[in-house]
Amino acid sequence: MHELTELLRVIIWPLTTLIIILVLRAELQRFAKNVADRIRSADTVTIGPKGIELKGLIEVAPLPGDLQQRKVALSRFIRTTDSKARLDAIADVLNVPKSTDVQTQRNEILLEINRRVQTTDDMAQLTALLKGAAGQDF
Repeated sequence: MHELTELLRVIIWPLTTLIIILVLRAELQRFAKNVADRIRSADTVTIGPKGIELKGLIEVAPLPGDLQQRKVALSRFIRTTDSKARLDAIADVLNVPKSTDVQTQRNEILLEINRRVQTTDDMAQLTALLKGAAGQDF
């Protein structure tokens, strides 16, 4: 009986960890992608109270002021939109997968907007695409 208890004790933790990873696989992949995107787009990322510093892979040029303001206005609009139907319409226009969770949907839309908008022309194209779904210009 003692041997069986010891065997279970050795097997339970790896098995539990494996089950958790399998259940949370999509969330863990999304988390890893978000971390990679942030590191790639940031000048530096500091982790922890002592400050482990990671340098970004790409130098990102700052956006012109008017473009940054338009992008911020669009981001605020997405963050404050509570209508799931409106978020679904925007996701359809951007070809972003829909989610049952409103916050997850917002985050996916914001990631796609950040990926697409690099120039004033990009913002103009995006605004034209979103005008029907969002109901306003940015």
